[in-house]
Amino acid sequence: MSFRERYLNQQMLLEVSPAVVFFVSNYFGGLMVATAAVMAATTITTILGYRLNRSVPVLPLVTLCLVLLLGGATLALGSETFIKIRPTLGSLLFAGALALGLLLQRPLLERVLDARIDLTRRGWHVLTWRWVAIAVLGALVNEIARRNFSTDTWVLVHTLDMPVSILLYISITRITATRYWSEAIDQSDVGTDQAGQEQKKS
Repeated sequence: MSFRERYLNQQMLLEVSPAVVFFVSNYFGGLMVATAAVMAATTITTILGYRLNRSVPVLPLVTLCLVLLLGGATLALGSETFIKIRPTLGSLLFAGALALGLLLQRPLLERVLDARIDLTRRGWHVLTWRWVAIAVLGALVNEIARRNFSTDTWVLVHTLDMPVSILLYISITRITATRYWSEAIDQSDVGTDQAGQEQKKS
């Protein structure tokens, strides 16, 4: 397994874990218990992410702030609305930040992923707008679920939305990279893999 694959697996586990905790806690204790649990889980995964990477990207920090703020409001006021709109606000803020970066000629996605993939300028623009579309779709799905279905059904949709969204982001990125790749090989991965092979030989 390459360094990039290990990194992606770790990141996926950190991002999916709070949603799983939320689902299980809601099943056994209801939404208020699940809200407290996801606040704790998101805090823990953010700390673990920092320990693994020695830095915390902006998106996990924004997610943590939204979870703590809206989760706290849910517990304090006893209203389900606050925690239910958290995915919508998070997705729209993410989409807005990506779109604003393009409009200001400072693509945020390129800064985040540049160390892992190497696309043409056109490729970064196409990929960013596709990520914006996925984020807006996620917000739309959350609004439909929270407005039209029971709390338990919404929790299920919210739990499934996270891994599905991650798979969509990864798939869209790979499809876009296939067309707009500016270098055939990620040199950082090659160097890491070669070093590992040399250690095995020695």
